[in-house]
Amino acid sequence: MTCSAAAIRTVNHHFLACWKDIDPVGSKHRGLLSLMRRHRHNLTVQQHERLSAYLREIPALESIYAFKQRLSDTLLEKHQTQKRCRRLAHGFSAT
Repeated sequence: MTCSAAAIRTVNHHFLACWKDIDPVGSKHRGLLSLMRRHRHNLTVQQHERLSAYLREIPALESIYAFKQRLSDTLLEKHQTQKRCRRLAHGFSAT
């Protein structure tokens, strides 16, 4: 397992634990759990609509999910220069 894969697994683990604290009932729904674990680029149109509808019901979770997706996308960036990595990290410290 690469370093970024381990980091993404850790991010997902903590996101799912946070989700469980925010919505204990929804976090036990297997269909939603499957959608939450996926990267947004792997969702079909119907899955994306269903997930978006659920996230709109819980605004706090929606912003946490958006941050998790942004962080995961950043962790998937490969073969970056040190300068580019600094810019990516600065983007997270600014928000």
